[in-house]
Amino acid sequence: MHYARDIFYLTALVLVIAAGCRTPLGNFNKQKAVVENIQKQEDINKEKQLESGRTFVYAADQALQRDPSPSPQSQVAKQMTTRGVTALGAPQMENAMKSDAMVTGLLSTDPEEVKKGQQLLATMDKDLVALQNQNRILRSQLGNAQAKLDQVNQENALQATKYASLMGKVYWIVGIIIFLCVLGVGLKILTAVAPFAMPATGASSTLLKVVQGIQKVRDQHMGEKPEMLKSIDDHLRSHLDKKDRWMIAQAKQKLHMM
Repeated sequence: MHYARDIFYLTALVLVIAAGCRTPLGNFNKQKAVVENIQKQEDINKEKQLESGRTFVYAADQALQRDPSPSPQSQVAKQMTTRGVTALGAPQMENAMKSDAMVTGLLSTDPEEVKKGQQLLATMDKDLVALQNQNRILRSQLGNAQAKLDQVNQENALQATKYASLMGKVYWIVGIIIFLCVLGVGLKILTAVAPFAMPATGASSTLLKVVQGIQKVRDQHMGEKPEMLKSIDDHLRSHLDKKDRWMIAQAKQKLHMM
């Protein structure tokens, strides 16, 4: 029994989560997460490119610093690389050590050391090219993801407009229903409090004829049989309630008897 209940709750939770993912807000959050993830990857990739640039500037500065008799051009270049290292910051220790080994190998008179330095330079070049290619891919993916996010925003705006229009109609319908319910309750209360205020449909014509007929009899025989007429009046009065007397009074007013 408990197992079945747990399965029911778990299924309900899954359905709620799945329904939430298909809502306009769920679609927006999902696509926004895609855009933010690509942006994060692009930022990481750009930082790696910047680190590669720091390493190359640092390597150039170290090579110029080792020049035993720098030319005027080398002296100017050294000033620029020094400022470059100051502006960009020194590379990470691992990259600085690789840079030192590469410069040492490239400046060596030993062919084997030169070869090692060239291999290190080729590896650094390969890494930089990979970073640039990855950055182009991420930039393209980010553009597509952002375009899709804009499309989701447009679709959500359209759905919001339709929802607002639908809710406006719903409010009108609910308002009419409430009005009709209140009117029905009011009529019931009115009928209970003052039932004589609402004569039955179709009784008006018949009642007028009856009142008019009784009045004619009264007028014709008032002088001949007053006691009988009084008995009839007493009998009617004892069997008529407040509503009946009110309706008869209204009929007499309509017949101009009062």
